[in-house]
Amino acid sequence: SGIWDFGDGNTDSYDEQTNPTHLYKGDTDRYEIKLFISNEGGCKDSFKASICILDTVSLFVPDAFTPNDDEINDVFKIHSLSIVKIDLKIFNRWGELLFETNDPKKGWNGFYKEKLCPTDYYIYQVKYKGKTTPWKYKNGVFYLLR
Repeated sequence: SGIWDFGDGNTDSYDEQTNPTHLYKGDTDRYEIKLFISNEGGCKDSFKASICILDTVSLFVPDAFTPNDDEINDVFKIHSLSIVKIDLKIFNRWGELLFETNDPKKGWNGFYKEKLCPTDYYIYQVKYKGKTTPWKYKNGVFYLLR
């Protein structure tokens, strides 16, 4: 029998997991993984190894949204993994800035000057970064469907 110690406060039984998988949540960091094991005769052994979780940043940008108050896809929002800083801008086809945010959890509801924008294509520009990654840039077009 034995115990896996994943170095982040989580453990698992060796009896149930001889080849465990573990999801590390939170910041990029270095972790020391340990395995403590013993047999029926009382012989004990241990093993430890260090791993470094790298800062990986991924981004998903939807190509359409429907701000019609049905609570399904009502907000144009960037979905991301490990983004800590963002600058999102939304423009109409004439280059007029309609929305801007620096909050990775905030999206555009389709309104500009308290009016719902018409069905049309809109342009997004996003600048983003992870904890240890450099700034990255992405832009494109999405569709607002009423």
